[in-house]
Amino acid sequence: MTPKMNKTKNLEQHVVDKITEVINVDTIDNVIQNYIVEPHLENRKMLDFHEYYFKILENDKYCLKKSGFFKEFVTKYGLKGLDKQYLKELESDKHVTLQYFMISNLDILFRIYFVKFNGSILENILFTKILHTFRPDEYTILDNNIRCYFNLENYDILTASTIVTHGYNIWGTTNHNLILKIFETIQAHENGKVFPIEKITYPKLLDMIFYSLTKKERSDK
Repeated sequence: MTPKMNKTKNLEQHVVDKITEVINVDTIDNVIQNYIVEPHLENRKMLDFHEYYFKILENDKYCLKKSGFFKEFVTKYGLKGLDKQYLKELESDKHVTLQYFMISNLDILFRIYFVKFNGSILENILFTKILHTFRPDEYTILDNNIRCYFNLENYDILTASTIVTHGYNIWGTTNHNLILKIFETIQAHENGKVFPIEKITYPKLLDMIFYSLTKKERSDK
């Protein structure tokens, strides 16, 4: 294993360790209540958002058919302050852009489409949100709070997203009982009306938890 590969593995293990500190057999009930039920299942605004998210997952042609898709997308995700002209450019090129997301070299894609305004934080976050939406198993959403929580603020957004996603997937595949308990709660709470369990990937589920956790930590300061 090369030094670079070894460093990446260590960073992924750091993510796994941080997840385990938060989610374990002793904390799972509190995690479910505080970071899944209250912020996601009992919050009408968040339920509306999740409904939109799963609608895109279940209809891969929606983004291409929907006029003004990117404007709608950033509104649903609550991303404010993005340059309007930039969104127009994404929309006009969306057939090419979305094909890049699904099949091409992401490093090239990032530099072509998302480093246009000095790689702003908003554009970086938008990149991971679109990437996760179209490749939900392979990449997580990574906002700045979660990036800092896992101590990856000094890494570019694509590298950091890849590391966190691998950590999420490693933790998920080795903690089936905890995952199952979370899924059972979601299923019992809303009976699959919004959340199709088979569509919830480990990156999606853990993003829901750590989005809520870091948001609560920020509001408590």
